[in-house]
Amino acid sequence: MRYLVETFAVGALRRGQGIEQFLGAVQGAETPAIRWVGIESTKRGYEVTLHVVEDVGSETFCDLLEFPPLDPEDAGCYRRCGRRDG
Repeated sequence: MRYLVETFAVGALRRGQGIEQFLGAVQGAETPAIRWVGIESTKRGYEVTLHVVEDVGSETFCDLLEFPPLDPEDAGCYRRCGRRDG
């Protein structure tokens, strides 16, 4: 897994670009699932979002944004984890 160097991450956020980090498999889930976290700049600060989706990928289907949510009632397949005003 590759990581974004802190200075590049901070620079991207300051320019208003979001960053994401793949977190891997969800341990203990009945259905195979994967997750990643995203951080986005907002007008008031930063927003942290956790994405959790079913792992339905294959060699020909690997677009995480197209995977269905792990929880069918969670249509957006994400949960806002925090917000930092600043």
